[in-house]
Amino acid sequence: MFYPNLLQIASNTLIGIILWRAVSTGLLHKYLIFYLFVGFVAATSVVELITQLCWGRDSLEYYYVFYAATLPMPVLQIWVLWDIYRKVVGNPKISWNSLFWPGILVISMALLAVFKVAATPDADIFHRYHAITLPVQVMLLLVMFRTIGSFAGAGLSRNLTGILLGLSLLVGLQTINFTMFLFLGAPIQAFSFLVQFVYFMVLGVFSYSLWEYRPARQLQPSSQAQVTQVNEKLQRLVKIFLTPK
Repeated sequence: MFYPNLLQIASNTLIGIILWRAVSTGLLHKYLIFYLFVGFVAATSVVELITQLCWGRDSLEYYYVFYAATLPMPVLQIWVLWDIYRKVVGNPKISWNSLFWPGILVISMALLAVFKVAATPDADIFHRYHAITLPVQVMLLLVMFRTIGSFAGAGLSRNLTGILLGLSLLVGLQTINFTMFLFLGAPIQAFSFLVQFVYFMVLGVFSYSLWEYRPARQLQPSSQAQVTQVNEKLQRLVKIFLTPK
């Protein structure tokens, strides 16, 4: 019980630092969607703490409060990612053709996750949910990170790079953690510890990269052509892997 409580205190401290710097440096209005996500995490942490003090960490009340708070997380994280995409790329007209093969890739990963979870009938309903949504988030991160990184040309700002790095670590490591727990029989104690440890590590990345405002560099006029080329190459690559020979 000592280490989970210590990690929770440390994580809540980092959340407080992130929100304090957001207000004091003017970052709040520049990355509003991201800070809405952090604010949601802060609110759920307070509710979890109150529930733990009233009923205990091992209670059924804490179980439902903890896992219910994780249900909107995939949507919020994808929303943050899309907001970064708009900040870097803008609001270009995206054709259905350019989304076809990335969409096939994301849907394929979702179906594979569904089939795998269906083959594990004893799995917890919340664990099933995240076992399906996490691989989809990984695919979306790969597709969008590739596009964003190529479009940025000279490189993203430290703020945006830190947000993307934090989201990538959060989604990637939690995917590994859920996979080990659901399909490889990792102990529940190790799973619970890693969930909190990953959040603590990611919050550390956020607090460092968003300590002050670091504006993005100006993009070159050729960047639109670059992103088009990257999308075409990505479509060809996905087609090679998914098209039967």
